Amino acid sequence: MKALFISVLVSGAFCSLLFAAEKEARKPLPAPVSEKTYTFQQIEEQKVELKNKVVRVELARLLGEGVPKGDGLIHYIAKDTSKSATPYGQIAFAKEDLEKSGLAGSTKGPVTVYVRVHVFEEQKSAAALCIAVGTRVALAEGKAVYSW
Repeated sequence: MKALFISVLVSGAFCSLLFAAEKEARKPLPAPVSEKTYTFQQIEEQKVELKNKVVRVELARLLGEGVPKGDGLIHYIAKDTSKSATPYGQIAFAKEDLEKSGLAGSTKGPVTVYVRVHVFEEQKSAAALCIAVGTRVALAEGKAVYSW
């Protein structure tokens, strides 16, 4: 009986986590800040203003192997196409989105990617993480729809 009670509690907690993650994934994304292509250096310099906003980045390539994280995303260090002093930044893809982007199995670009800028509240000095949301955007009736 005790084991059944514990398994029900664990199942309920797991379902709650899945529901919360699914709800976050369904949350509508804002339209891009502008059609300007941002560099990782610009994102880092403006990360407070760009927090949770979507910007466009042109990736030259992904560096090394991606690292799967507990957030369900594969994290990479990437190089943008700028000739800036620091063209490197962190980018994360869902596995299926990475394959759709054309960067899977390849480290070559350039590929234009729309990313949501994530700033870690608990580590304000940490670099911003760019979470890939698509390679194309369609704006209709004030809503942005991102696709690959």
